[in-house]
Amino acid sequence: MWHEARKHERKLRGMMVDYKKRAERRREYYEKIKKDPAQFLQVHGRACKVHLDSAVALAAESPVNMMPWQGDTNNMIDRFDVRAHL
Repeated sequence: MWHEARKHERKLRGMMVDYKKRAERRREYYEKIKKDPAQFLQVHGRACKVHLDSAVALAAESPVNMMPWQGDTNNMIDRFDVRAHL
């Protein structure tokens, strides 16, 4: 009976040591890969046609489609401009 208890104790001690080592390796791994979130920023764009029609250009630049950037009414940007999300 004493041998079984000793065997069980060794097994538990081994499991605790393994858990501590695993936690330490996990912490080291995450510290190593931890980087600035700005490095993961991705901007994707698409090709677009430039309309030479003056009526279409005026409609695109009309005040209806423009919005103030960061609350500054002197700096108006298109409502689809990516800078609005920065």
